[in-house]
Amino acid sequence: MFNLNKINKEKKVEYVIVAIIFAISIIVGIAVGSNTEWFRPQFYSGGYMAGSLVTCLALFSIYQFVNFILSFVNKKKTAE
Repeated sequence: MFNLNKINKEKKVEYVIVAIIFAISIIVGIAVGSNTEWFRPQFYSGGYMAGSLVTCLALFSIYQFVNFILSFVNKKKTAE
């Protein structure tokens, strides 16, 4: 499916981070969906989807923010 030998190290790291974000969001979605205090058992799929989506968006936003800050710091170091 993917030939990981032909891509650079930065892309590999990015793929691993995205896979970890998806895995965490799935786990959180399952925990949120099965929480009967927030959702009735018949609305498990709605709770799962909402929990997964919000978690994925939050983690991806944090990743992009940290990536921006690190690239900004690295550019500042190379300019000096």
